[in-house]
Amino acid sequence: MEKGKEKTIDIVVSVVLLVLFAFGLIYVFYQSILRPSLTVSKPSLRVLINDEFNVPAGYSIAYNFLIPKNAKLYISFEVISGGDINFYVMDEVDYWKFKAGESFYYYEYPSRFSIRKANIDWNYPPEGRIYFVWLNLFPTTQTVRAYIAMEE
Repeated sequence: MEKGKEKTIDIVVSVVLLVLFAFGLIYVFYQSILRPSLTVSKPSLRVLINDEFNVPAGYSIAYNFLIPKNAKLYISFEVISGGDINFYVMDEVDYWKFKAGESFYYYEYPSRFSIRKANIDWNYPPEGRIYFVWLNLFPTTQTVRAYIAMEE
C-alpha cells in the first residue's frame, strides 16, 4: 500500500474513534447529570401476624394493631383443626364492648362467620387501633393459622 493511503486510513480511523469517544462522553454526561432521575417508592410490607394459636371452646383470641392512614391489609387464616370459627374486625371501643358481653359493632367487611378459611384484601381500613378477633362458639378447641400483613 502507498504511504499516502495508509496515512489517510490512519487519520479516518483516528477521527472515527475520536467521534465515538466524544459520543460516549456525551452519553455518560447526559445519563448522570442531565437526565432526570425517577424515584419510584415501593410500598413496604410489614407482617403483623404470622402465628398458629388455639382458641378454646367458648373463648376468643384477639390481636390489635395501630393502622395508619391509606394502609392495605392482607388477611389470611385457616382453621387447621376443629370446626368453624367467627372472625370479627372492630375498633377499640367496640372491642371492649365485645369483651364485656355488651352489644358491639364490627366492620362487615372483612369480618366472616362460621368459616374455616379466608383470604381477604382490605384496602384503606380506618386509621387507628384495629382488633382482629377469632371467636370459637363450638364445643371443641379450634387451632387457627393466621397471617396478616400491612402495606403502608
